Amino acid sequence: MESKNKIHHLRSKERKKLVRKLEKEKENLQIKLNQLEQEAEKLNQVMKKISAQEYTKWEEIAREKEN
Repeated sequence: MESKNKIHHLRSKERKKLVRKLEKEKENLQIKLNQLEQEAEKLNQVMKKISAQEYTKWEEIAREKEN
């Protein structure tokens, strides 16, 4: 019976260690995800600016063709 308790205790200790490791990994992944979301937002803003510039450029070309 005593050896069963030791085995259970060791497994419990290993589980706790693994849980801490996985929680830390989850935290690091969440940080990376947040960084990627910020980068994606910046890229979206850049793409909106580029789209607006392209639209303006095509408007100018259309006006030139009308004249």
